[in-house]
Amino acid sequence: MRLINIILQNLSKRPLRSTLTTSGIALAVASFIALVGLSRGLEYAWMKNLMDRDTHILAYSAGSVELLTGSMDEGLSDALLQIDGVRDVAGELIDLISLDYGLAILISGWQPDCYLWQSLQIKEGHLPTLQEKQGAVIGRQLAKSINIRPKDKITIRDQSFVVTGIFEQGSAMSDGMLILFLPAFQELLGRPGKVTAFNLRLEHPENFKNLERVVKNLFNRFPEIQFTETRQITKNNKVLKILRAMAWSTSAIALLMGLFMVLNTLMMSVNERTREIGILSAIGWSSSRILTMIVIEGLFMATGGILLGSGLGIGLLKWLAGLPQVQGFIEPQISLSLILEVSAAAIFLGIAGSIYPAWRAVKLNPIDALHYE
Repeated sequence: MRLINIILQNLSKRPLRSTLTTSGIALAVASFIALVGLSRGLEYAWMKNLMDRDTHILAYSAGSVELLTGSMDEGLSDALLQIDGVRDVAGELIDLISLDYGLAILISGWQPDCYLWQSLQIKEGHLPTLQEKQGAVIGRQLAKSINIRPKDKITIRDQSFVVTGIFEQGSAMSDGMLILFLPAFQELLGRPGKVTAFNLRLEHPENFKNLERVVKNLFNRFPEIQFTETRQITKNNKVLKILRAMAWSTSAIALLMGLFMVLNTLMMSVNERTREIGILSAIGWSSSRILTMIVIEGLFMATGGILLGSGLGIGLLKWLAGLPQVQGFIEPQISLSLILEVSAAAIFLGIAGSIYPAWRAVKLNPIDALHYE
C-alpha cells in the first residue's frame, strides 16, 4: 500500500478530529490575514490620502503620541515657506468627531487659499466659496453612508454647515472625510489660530538629495517640529506601531494555539495506532518512513487550514472594512507576501506539531507495539 493512501486513511478514520484540527488552523490563518490586513490597510489609507493631496512632507508637533493631539500656531506657515525648496505650505486642523448619525468621522479644516483644495475631484455641487464661510464638502463614501446631498445641512456640535459639494479623492480615508474652511473649524473646536499639522509641497520631490537637504534644513530651523516624508509617515507613527504590534501578537497567539491542536491530534493518533505502527515496523518499514508518514499527516492538516483560512481571512477582512464604524479609515490590503507569510507559518505549525508524535512513533519497540491493545 502506498504511503499516501495510508496517510489519507489515517486522517479519514477520525474525520471529526481531523476536521476540528484543520478548522483550528484555518481560524488561526484567517485571524492572521484579517488582523494584519486591517493594520496595513489603515497605514495604506493614511499614506495614500497624503499622496493624493500631493503632500511630500508632513509637519506636526515633535513628541506627540498621535497626530490628532498635536497643536501648532497657524502663523508658522509663513516661516516654513521661507525654507529653500518648499513650494507650498497648507495648515490643517484635524479631529475625530461623532455625528448624530452614530458615526465617528474625520473632519478637517483647510486654509481657504491652500493647494489642498486642488486635489479634490468634485462629483456633485461645487467647492465652498469665500462667501460660504459655513460651507463644507463631503467625501463620496461618507455622503452615501449618511445620505447627504449638495445643499443639505449637516449639524456638528450644534452648529449647522451647508454641504456645497461631494468630492472624490481616490483613497478610502479621504472619501470618508468632511472638510470645512479652517477658520470655521477652529471656531467650532475653540482653537483659534491653531492647526494640527502642516502639509508641505516641495519644488523637486523626485530628487532624493534635494528632499534630504530640505528635511535637514527644516529640522535645523524648527527643532520643535517633526518632519516626516509622506512615504515614511506610517512607519514613524506611534499609534500605528502599537496597532501593528497588537495585530502580530494576537495572530501569533492564534497560530500557537494551532500548533498545540496539531500536536494533540497527532499524539492521540499515534497512541491509538500503536499496534498498527508496530506492524509497519515488523514488515520492514524504516524509522524514517514512519516519521515521514506522521509529519506528512501534520502537513496535510496545515495545508487544508491554509486553503480554508486564506479564503475565510480575505472574506473577513473585506467584511470588517465595510462596517460603517471603520469605513473611511481602512483600505483592505491583501498582498501575496502576506499570504506567503501566513502559509509559511502554518506549514511550520504542521511540521513542528508533528515532530514529537513522530519521534514517539519511531521509538516504539515493534514487539511491545504488537502486544499493545
